[in-house]
Amino acid sequence: MPDEISLTIEADEPPSETVIAAFSYPGMGGMIACNYLIEELDLEQTGHIQTDGLPALAPFRNGRPYHPTRLHSRPDLDVTVLTSELPVPLHATEVFGRELLDWILDRDIDEIAILLGVSGLRNVERSDGIYYVASPDYIERRLQTAEFAPLAGGFFDGITASLVSRAIDTPLRAGVLVTPTRTQRIDPEASLRLVDAVNQLYGLGTETERLRRFATEIRDHYEQLMQRVHQQDQAREWDQGYM
Repeated sequence: MPDEISLTIEADEPPSETVIAAFSYPGMGGMIACNYLIEELDLEQTGHIQTDGLPALAPFRNGRPYHPTRLHSRPDLDVTVLTSELPVPLHATEVFGRELLDWILDRDIDEIAILLGVSGLRNVERSDGIYYVASPDYIERRLQTAEFAPLAGGFFDGITASLVSRAIDTPLRAGVLVTPTRTQRIDPEASLRLVDAVNQLYGLGTETERLRRFATEIRDHYEQLMQRVHQQDQAREWDQGYM
C-alpha cells in the first residue's frame, strides 16, 4: 500500500534556502544537468534520502555503491542540489512527494526548481527553448527578465505533480523548467539548455564546455536507469498532455 512508504532524510548540513532538483524521467535531461552542476561546482554530498516500501535500487559507479537520492551543497553557495535516481512507481509518488515537501517546509527552504527534459513536447514554438510552469511568486522572483515561455496547458504526473500541486498552497516558491528532447535517449543539448537556464536564473557561472563529454561518459549508466524507469511503469506519455 502507498501509505506504507516512508522517507528517512539524513543531512549533515542544513539545506540551502534554494533547492534545484531532478528526478528519474525518460531522457534524464534534468538528472544529467544536475549531476553536471554537482561536478562543475565541486559540491559535496551533505545528505541522502532512504526510502522504505519501494523496490530497492543500489546504483554504483567505479565499483562503489551510493544512495540513489542525494543532497549536495557547498558552504559558500546558497543552493542545494537534490537528485533522485530512484524510479518511484506512479501509485507511490503522492506519498513520496508529500513527505519530501513536508521535510522541505520544515527546513525553511524558500524555493525549489525542478529540471525536466521532455521527449515529444507538443505545441511549443521552439524545439531548443526553455519553458516553465511556476507559482506566481517564483515567476515574480526569477522569471520577470528571463526569455523563457510558459507552457500553455497540460498536466504533470509523478513526483513533479505531487510537489507542485502541494506547493500551490504553501509559501514555497516552486518552478519547473522544461526543455524538449529529441528522443528518449540521452540528449546532451537538452541538458546544456537546462544548465544555461540555471546559470541565468541563479548566477552560478557554471562552465558548459565539458557537458557533452560528461553526458557521453555516463550514457550507459543513465540508459540502464531509463530501462528501469520503464520497468517500473514510470515512463508514461505524460508529456502528451501539453497543449
